[in-house]
Amino acid sequence: MPSPASDAARVPVRFLASWLPLALCAFGTLIVAAPMLGSGFRDMLTDPGDSLLNAYLLEHSWLWLTGGPGQAGFWSPAMGYPASGTLAYSDAMVGFGPPYWLFRALGSGPLLSMQLWMITVPAIGFFVTYGMLRRAFAFSSGAAAAGAFLFAFGAPRLAQIGHQQLLPVFYLAGAFWSLAVLFGRGSGPRTSRRTRRVSIMAFFACTVLQFYGGFYMGYFLVLACAVGLAWALALRSTRAGVVLRLREHAVFLCGTALVASLALAPLAWAYWSVAAEIGTRAPGVMKPMLPRLASYFFVTPWSWLYGWMGELPPFRSLPQPDEHALGMGLVTSGILAWVSWRQRARPAVRIGLFTAATLVLLLTMFPAGIYLHRVPYYVIPGMSAIRAVSRIGLLLLLPAGLALAWWIDRVPRPRSRQIVVWGVVGFCLLEQGVEIARFDKQPTQAAVTGIVEAIEPSSEAFIVTAREGGPVPSYEIHIRAMLAQQRSGVPTLNLYSGNSPKGWGLAQVNVQSLAERCALEFEVARWARAHALDEGRIQRIETRGGEVIPVAMVEKLHCRE
Repeated sequence: MPSPASDAARVPVRFLASWLPLALCAFGTLIVAAPMLGSGFRDMLTDPGDSLLNAYLLEHSWLWLTGGPGQAGFWSPAMGYPASGTLAYSDAMVGFGPPYWLFRALGSGPLLSMQLWMITVPAIGFFVTYGMLRRAFAFSSGAAAAGAFLFAFGAPRLAQIGHQQLLPVFYLAGAFWSLAVLFGRGSGPRTSRRTRRVSIMAFFACTVLQFYGGFYMGYFLVLACAVGLAWALALRSTRAGVVLRLREHAVFLCGTALVASLALAPLAWAYWSVAAEIGTRAPGVMKPMLPRLASYFFVTPWSWLYGWMGELPPFRSLPQPDEHALGMGLVTSGILAWVSWRQRARPAVRIGLFTAATLVLLLTMFPAGIYLHRVPYYVIPGMSAIRAVSRIGLLLLLPAGLALAWWIDRVPRPRSRQIVVWGVVGFCLLEQGVEIARFDKQPTQAAVTGIVEAIEPSSEAFIVTAREGGPVPSYEIHIRAMLAQQRSGVPTLNLYSGNSPKGWGLAQVNVQSLAERCALEFEVARWARAHALDEGRIQRIETRGGEVIPVAMVEKLHCRE
């Protein structure tokens, strides 16, 4: 019988275990939220580029749902006017919309709602992953919390936080949870047929919603599942069980897959239409974004512990540090490698290892410029749409979280070493810490307000240009015009997205001379003629030093002469 002293010693352990998930979620959320909270939400993550573009896309879904001003249809937000299907130039983001819509419904403004959304979605992903590790894999509360932290707040994900479409992981976790119930330890004899069918529906629902949120991770999810299924059927140890499960639910699987395909058809048609209009990217365009072997070990330069890594020779030549920062830290990577080797005989681990090896072989650029990416580019449908191929490395955070949870729970060790174990776990979590960039949103809000006030209601459309003393990027001017378009309901010729319409030559709108002004006026006139627009009803708005100034008529006359 345990002594009273031992019972007393277990009370703090149980107390800590019950509160650890909340504590780790709060810690990860604080990493993301600290720059915004410290400024009273004046500062926004991370730069006035993709951050504001994703804010625009989320606001578009809200305006479409609520019948906001100037809505030309879900697939055609009024940027790059009058081009249609402009939503498909980037990620739709509508699948990630519900938390944002809630904040808008509660009265928060668009940019504040975007900030609250960035704080909320990683926390949601944490708890969905935590539920998966607890229920589908039967890990302890502490182990599941540590693994969920790694998936939701891992350093590779935080390195990409400027691309907010990569931040939500709840659909990915839900999809893998469903597969674990269908094929894994959750699919034992006591798992009912109804439960397995629910898991099939949940998998396809999560996949569809992920695609409607962000294309990249939806595509990588399907690609990883397809490669994993192929290996499961190829390996003798897993073939019989997988075939049995597929036969048992063959009709239901096909029917659910058909429904999911019909649900995805509008999105697929929109992307296909854009590809048919503007063409697909050549394979050479992807070369800088193919992961290198060093990418899988490189921790972001903004890491708390590994900021020095970028100066080392293997990592100094990586093209874009944020896109190639797939490393999770030395200790975390060591635990992943050790657990994978130790458990390599397990069928599920073997499938995972073979799947990862296949994807690395096909999508990685090896030394001497050797790569096989052209094979999947030409063979696998949709691969030509993936420019930042390195982002597939974000999926490694899930097996890393599983390995960390397994190492905590399943490795035999004396109870006296638990303090050491959790000390190592704490270091693994610190390895994920990243300093996140920020920018002051007030200049953007002031500029948008000035543009809205300058827009004439009788205008058919408007274009915003700038003549700034400093090097203000044109994309920032475009995104300000797009935000003003949403507030005013008047379409804009400005556009900033992942692609642009065919024949749209208005990318450079920060004009510094009369010659640049005339070149831009020529492009406006050419765009208007190509789309039968009345050029006289296209209002020109120029910003200088934050002030909104009408374009001088004398400049227009000189351009025409």
